[in-house]
Amino acid sequence: MSDVLEVLNPATEETVATRYDRPAVRYEATVLVAAINESLWPALSQQALDLVAA
Repeated sequence: MSDVLEVLNPATEETVATRYDRPAVRYEATVLVAAINESLWPALSQQALDLVAA
């Protein structure tokens, strides 16, 4: 019976999935940007200090 319902209304699972997938993707992207920022911070701060000292 559930197979019949999925065929008739396949969007039911998609609406539940997209409701939680979008914030999950946004969170993952935020964490990735923060990790890149943390890894680049020493090099960027050293370049800034070199520019100020020059």
